Amino acid sequence: MEKIFFGAVKPEGALRASIERDMNGCIGHLEELAPTIVRDQKIYGADRLTRLSKQAELGRKPDEHEDKDIQGVDVQYMWWNSESQSNWRDGYVRAGLLLEDETWRKKVDAYVDTILQTQDEDGYLGIYGKDLRYRHTTENGEL
Repeated sequence: MEKIFFGAVKPEGALRASIERDMNGCIGHLEELAPTIVRDQKIYGADRLTRLSKQAELGRKPDEHEDKDIQGVDVQYMWWNSESQSNWRDGYVRAGLLLEDETWRKKVDAYVDTILQTQDEDGYLGIYGKDLRYRHTTENGEL
């Protein structure tokens, strides 16, 4: 079995055209389409979640029987903006790198630099303040 590394296979033809359409459409403009999820919350930096954070409004009211965690907050939904941002950025970064387009590469580099600037002295990169890290007993998604 031979390993194939990212970038070893280049998108061409219809696949490349599809990725370019996506980058010029919703992938490249999600910050404008969903600003409250992406642009207005710096969940990896200044807006990290702490015990004092309020649950994001996601258009639903938690059932009184749902599992609660720290101080009764429904942790199942606290990390929603992080997951939304991260899933979008994952596709954005990969597509931008695969296209080998200088404009997208600059945007990808700027995003990676921004995230790296949020890294704590102990190496932590994530959405939780020190008081919430690795303390969840229900589904959460923190590695």
